[in-house]
Amino acid sequence: MTISRSQLLGRVVLVPALLLGLVVANKLYFVRAEPHFDFVAFWSAGRAVGRGLNPYDRQVLVEMQKPVGYRPGFCSLFYYPLWTGAFFAPLGLLPFRWAAAVWQTLNQVMLLAAIGLAFAGLDWRPSPRQLLLIIALCLLYHPTMVAFLDGQISILILLILTASFYLLQPQGNRVAEAAAGGLLALTLLKPQLVFLVLPVILIHLLLRRRWAGVLGFAGTFAVMLNVTWLLSPGWIGSWLSDRGEQMVSSQLVPSVWGVAHDLWPSGWLFLGGAACIVLLAWLGTVWRRCHRSHSLGGLITMAIVVGQLVAPFMWVYDQVLLLLPLMAAFAWSEAHPRQGVWWTVLGLWAVGLPGALYVLANVRGRATANALLPFVLMCLLAFLFRRSHGERTAGASDVETSGVG
Repeated sequence: MTISRSQLLGRVVLVPALLLGLVVANKLYFVRAEPHFDFVAFWSAGRAVGRGLNPYDRQVLVEMQKPVGYRPGFCSLFYYPLWTGAFFAPLGLLPFRWAAAVWQTLNQVMLLAAIGLAFAGLDWRPSPRQLLLIIALCLLYHPTMVAFLDGQISILILLILTASFYLLQPQGNRVAEAAAGGLLALTLLKPQLVFLVLPVILIHLLLRRRWAGVLGFAGTFAVMLNVTWLLSPGWIGSWLSDRGEQMVSSQLVPSVWGVAHDLWPSGWLFLGGAACIVLLAWLGTVWRRCHRSHSLGGLITMAIVVGQLVAPFMWVYDQVLLLLPLMAAFAWSEAHPRQGVWWTVLGLWAVGLPGALYVLANVRGRATANALLPFVLMCLLAFLFRRSHGERTAGASDVETSGVG
């Protein structure tokens, strides 16, 4: 099918016009300046880095955030690596509200891109009706809405991780593998979100001797580290100090640590640690099965879910990363004779369960019960993967398959 010059020109004009309209709409309706709008910290850190200032200095952030209109003396602190601040330096050049509107628009586009790349990586083509339903579920998923409202970067990490997964599917394509490795390094924009899935993928690449991916990661990480070290040689110590102060809230996070504190306040460290050992041991058994069946998709999705459960620090908006395992669950449900039932169950998981947990969190004043989200999804994935794996191994080959298996 050929596209005429006028049609091509129309598309070239229409896409930027739609994006500009979306930016303006976001500025008018979705940009807010309050202590829980996390984009303020990213924007002010980018602004500070662009001016050669220290984004870990409270006084610097207070000065940078004056245009936001916070009450005197209050500022939104920056708890991320310096390369995250450098990433936001271009947006730091814009006035706050326009920068926030651009970032909100990028978040919306990145979510749709992540969904599309997940389908491609899983080698699954849903029908138009299925596609619209999945997009609606992803938009109505409560952690997605929180990520939008808070201006967080969790959706960016979802996109980067999904793009890496997609690029790693064609085994033997060294350029794609190197690009995937480079993207994996960029997930360190928010390291606590990938502290488990990232080493799992890298170890997988080492065991499969996919050196291009490992070198791509190492090269990109080296560039990130060296550039930021040149900008501020002592930034790692400042960042680790600030991060250590923030970690005191681990007993409030929606993972096994928060649940352990709810169940046993005096022994929550022991109980949470024991739960982590059990979950990591289970992931080890899944890893062996995925290694035998050459299923990178199964390994990544399970590592994401377990990583969310054992995370020492995360919030509800970080659970947007569970959308990649959700896409895998929809794909794997194709192998089940009662696909409609599974779609209903997964839809209830995406909308019904988060909604109920949101109400519960407002009643209790803490969102630790949100750990049920990854736990329930882990159980569903384990069942679906076992069935999909069983059917695929009947005709398995020695070539690494796509993520559906």
